[in-house]
Amino acid sequence: MLPKKKYLIIWGKRVVSAVVLLAVAYTAFKSLQQLDDQAVSIQQLDLRWIFGAAVLYAIGLGLAWSFWHIMLHAIGQKPNLDKSSRAFVYSQLAKYVPGKAMVLVVRASCVSDEKVKAEAAVVSVFFETFTWMMSAAGLALMVRIFFMPQDIHIPSTALEFSLWISAGATLLFFALSFPPFFRRMIGFAGTRKFWDANKAIRSGISIPVWILGVGILSLGWFCLATSLWMVLNALPENTLVDLNWSHCLIVVTLASVVGFLSFIPAGLGVRELVMIPMLGPVVGAGTAICAPIILRLLWISVELFLAGIFKLQHWFSMQDSN
Repeated sequence: MLPKKKYLIIWGKRVVSAVVLLAVAYTAFKSLQQLDDQAVSIQQLDLRWIFGAAVLYAIGLGLAWSFWHIMLHAIGQKPNLDKSSRAFVYSQLAKYVPGKAMVLVVRASCVSDEKVKAEAAVVSVFFETFTWMMSAAGLALMVRIFFMPQDIHIPSTALEFSLWISAGATLLFFALSFPPFFRRMIGFAGTRKFWDANKAIRSGISIPVWILGVGILSLGWFCLATSLWMVLNALPENTLVDLNWSHCLIVVTLASVVGFLSFIPAGLGVRELVMIPMLGPVVGAGTAICAPIILRLLWISVELFLAGIFKLQHWFSMQDSN
């Protein structure tokens, strides 16, 4: 017989897994339903571009994971590469559950062990998430100010929205992620005893680590923007010779930031509402509606594929240890 505490933990993990899978299934179902309403089938897509978009999204996730892994080491933890990558991938599926707490629960619980303190894992997730969003908002603001093509006839309301939201979000997430501010915030939010006893965490949350994170995560956003560009190319009878890549960057980053701030699971519906008016004047209304839906389905598929690979690898390693 298992001890009662261990038994509860096992069933707790099973319940969390079931909730996450149901949320992912619901999101995929809604996306397929929306795509069906547009009379576009998967068979019509150019699979070469779709494959490229999937690879770029996986690379983008890999860059985000690499910063989180570096962050854990910076604050004195010793995570296993396999364990931290598996925790990161699993947490990507948890974002489809209402609220943001499940991402934190899944990632921190999966990576915590004798080498990684649970409290340190929680701190690292907050820091990585805020830096990820700050990078997105900052890129959206720079593109909006310096690289937005002048000949794109985007509605003035959408242009004003993109400017003010990107500027406001940049300030917000800068305040949340910049190390001196972040350390003070965590000191207030956490218990004094924990904060005083973990000098490695305080010293590890440094400006050099933050700058490194902004650089790595910006590369991740470049990959995600290119993933959108490839999805647009994959749509049937679509000519994108006039599409500026920087426009895809502002669309992806701005939509992701607004989706995150909405607190709606994975920004479902919110991201599309941001993308459509920004893409419509460039690629046409039909493409602007279909592309975000296909992008969501593709990214869900990549996350499920990676999670499946890690699950199988973990299962085989458990079999070998037995």
